[in-house]
Amino acid sequence: MTKKKYFNATLAAALVASGVAVVAPATAEASFKDLKTTDYFYNDILNLQPRGIIQGFTDGTFRTNAEVTRGQAAKILAGVLGLDTVNVSNPGFKDIPETHQYYGAIAALANVGIISGYEDNTFRQGEPILRNHMAKMIANGFKLGTLEGTTPFSDVRKDYAQFIAALYENKVTTGKTATTFDGSSNVTRGQLATFVVRAENVQATEEAIFTIDEVAGNTIKTSTVELKATSATQAIFTESNAAALKGAQITAIVKNNEIVEVKSLSITAASSEEAPAVLDFGQANITGNVVLNSASVKISNATIQGKLVIDTIKASPVASLGAIVANSTKGSTITLDQVTTPTIELNRNDTTVAGTVNVDTLTMVKASKASINIEGKIKTLNVLEKDSNITLGANTKIDKLILPVSVKVVDVIKNYDSIKSNIAQIVTANGDAVEAPTTSGSNSVYIPSTPISNNDNRAEQITGSTISTAGTYGPTTGKQVIAGDLFINTANVNLQNVTINGNLILGEDIGEGDVHLKGVNVTGQTIVKGGGKNSIYFTDSVLATVIVNKNSGAVRIVAQGRTQVYEVQLETPTLVVEQNLAEGSSGFEDITVSEAMQTAGEGFQVELTGVFETINSRATNVRINLSEQTDIRTLVLNAAAEVLGTGIIQQAHINAEGSTLSQRPQNLVLDINRGYSSVNIAGETVTESYSDPNATATLTSALASQNAILLQLTNFIAGLTMADFEVKAYIDGNEVVLQGLEYDANKQRISFTPLNVAENAGKTVQVKVTSKNAKVTGGDLASSYEVKTGFAGRITDIQYVGIPNLSIKFRAGSGTTQGEVVATATTDAYGYYSVNLPAGVYTGEFSAPGYVTSYMIANASTDVFLTDQHETAIRAAASQEIKIMLSWDKDPRDLDSHLEGPTVARNSIFITGRSAQHQMELFMRI
Repeated sequence: MTKKKYFNATLAAALVASGVAVVAPATAEASFKDLKTTDYFYNDILNLQPRGIIQGFTDGTFRTNAEVTRGQAAKILAGVLGLDTVNVSNPGFKDIPETHQYYGAIAALANVGIISGYEDNTFRQGEPILRNHMAKMIANGFKLGTLEGTTPFSDVRKDYAQFIAALYENKVTTGKTATTFDGSSNVTRGQLATFVVRAENVQATEEAIFTIDEVAGNTIKTSTVELKATSATQAIFTESNAAALKGAQITAIVKNNEIVEVKSLSITAASSEEAPAVLDFGQANITGNVVLNSASVKISNATIQGKLVIDTIKASPVASLGAIVANSTKGSTITLDQVTTPTIELNRNDTTVAGTVNVDTLTMVKASKASINIEGKIKTLNVLEKDSNITLGANTKIDKLILPVSVKVVDVIKNYDSIKSNIAQIVTANGDAVEAPTTSGSNSVYIPSTPISNNDNRAEQITGSTISTAGTYGPTTGKQVIAGDLFINTANVNLQNVTINGNLILGEDIGEGDVHLKGVNVTGQTIVKGGGKNSIYFTDSVLATVIVNKNSGAVRIVAQGRTQVYEVQLETPTLVVEQNLAEGSSGFEDITVSEAMQTAGEGFQVELTGVFETINSRATNVRINLSEQTDIRTLVLNAAAEVLGTGIIQQAHINAEGSTLSQRPQNLVLDINRGYSSVNIAGETVTESYSDPNATATLTSALASQNAILLQLTNFIAGLTMADFEVKAYIDGNEVVLQGLEYDANKQRISFTPLNVAENAGKTVQVKVTSKNAKVTGGDLASSYEVKTGFAGRITDIQYVGIPNLSIKFRAGSGTTQGEVVATATTDAYGYYSVNLPAGVYTGEFSAPGYVTSYMIANASTDVFLTDQHETAIRAAASQEIKIMLSWDKDPRDLDSHLEGPTVARNSIFITGRSAQHQMELFMRI
């Protein structure tokens, strides 16, 4: 069972109530003459001292290594907790009279149950406080609990085990060594400061993942702890739901032993159509996904803010979120009564979904046979499998049915003839509108949707889904909302004052003609398949994504007025122009030149005029022309390209060999990872990155992991090396030397050899980074990480360019593509990832928008944190492109695999080869 630490509590409420603020460390060593900025406890002492919680000695020293008495510890703890030390009741310790200097603090702690003293009714304030006693006081004072209940320490006394475990799980302590806590030794003043500050920094609430053993009354029992439901969650955890919740895996927000929010829920209880698992949520909210792995389930009165996933049936009651373990082929029924959710995903065959539900999208993912008998309306029914066999209920209404390409509706909806009036619109997966066949059966023929006719130039209200006649459409005032896709299949169309909650397709029949959009908002994609070199105008419009893909010839897209287009993807030759933009309007923000552009032929394939945030080109041998009025903040070339013209490039990232630039960028990041690195700029071969020689930067953050430190500088400074930074690392106040330190100025990344896991497992490493170069300002930056087993690596594309924001799901075992996800990781801006996992072999499933879902095998060692678990990601095909991906096993040289075929010119034959990464891509234009 996967568990995550929780029960973490801070003193936010107490601090607010008492007016005490948690402040950053003050300035310097001046506070205590024996305290230096390099001291391990420096930041923690300077955190507490300005708040009056700790004080030094009259000689101006702090004496970090001096022992702390029990009375002193009580005063410090009462102060940081903000307890009232005046209005207290006498706890009756016979050695603490009311006149004692620590009486108020000791009494306040005793009154709230944090301390209890000795059996002889003494407190012994003058004795040094032991680490065991300190653990109990801090765990009680900060209400730190434990879920696991275990530590790696072999010397823990049973009566203090739960308190030490609470400190260990919440990273307040790492022990004296990796295997000992040393509870009978005394606590020093520096150590106590660090323990208190760490406890303060523990978050008030944290996510917990646990499996339910039993629900009894208001108590939820797991294998290690008992929890309580709050008023927000008690409708879920009722005795009537107990049977269905047995074995369920929950992701929840837990605070002080109470479940305050259910984020996701996976149901695996044994059930059948005769005896379904019954859940009445009493109008409670689930803020994430609900996954059903039981055969038959009835859910009532629920609001599911994430997805309702009807997944494959699991035979055992051991739950795991997102698990996909198919071991049953029997039919099942899911009954929903007054359930609201934006999305239902059906991943199970031979299933009936029935009842009353408010749902936007129902997606048939892997279900080849299903019965949908929902009372009410489904806004979108999306069918992904070509061999799907669906029966719809007589009262099930569908706003839009999306079918796989080249599939007939009568072959998917088996009772289509009897329910066809319940389906308002039918489209294919690529957005082409179709209508019902004239007859049922396999020989049926599709008839195009009835066009909107407009025989004059008056503005007309849009009443259908297709515009096929020239004219002006949309209201002259106000706004018309279209719930679905809109198709424009003719030139000389003016579309105004319309919000399209779907896709806008500018079809091929526009030819070389014009289309003008004014005051148009499109929440989906705007797909440009037609238009000429003086063609598509966006005025005062907001478009999420524009994709240009025209079969032949270039098209011109123009942004003007208050237009904002957040993302543009160019798959065919395009002229991109910004003109007469209103102040504050961004026009076209980020532009991607797709790989599909590389087959587009000769000539200027992309021409740019305007001010652009990012231009990212992935097309090989593309030609990009920048007009004199063009200003690009960041140009990224992930494949060889020719950039011409006189426009300004503030910063160029060159990630592929063979590129040519006619203009000199203000800053150049040359980051080619295949043993050579150069770019031709204005006829000169440049082999190194460069930046403005007068540029300076501020070091704003440093984030440490087990093999690297990611820095963040406000400006790019070329030429920086490891000699420009000082890196120090500490474990429990003792300095350790990080080996193999190297700085990559292009990625602002310091790499180093990981510490030995076997020797340092469980220890927290504190890292400090200081700039030694006058061009980089900023004070000492601190970060920390815990030494654990695991691994790291980099995910790149076939051009060896790192893939950012790529999600990796790891499952235990080699080749395990289904089942419990034991850990996840996300790549950084340059494709690097790091994950902590127990020693073993794992299969990683990685995906990102625009990439094919792929798998990797990675290893976690018992004694070494591996840093070479790399893999290659493959981009998904563009809209008019086929990609064939061949994969070889461990040694591709054992095989003689290739593809042969005619070239585009059909005057020769291409032969594919094997790549060094054991994967390759083949692009074909269709």
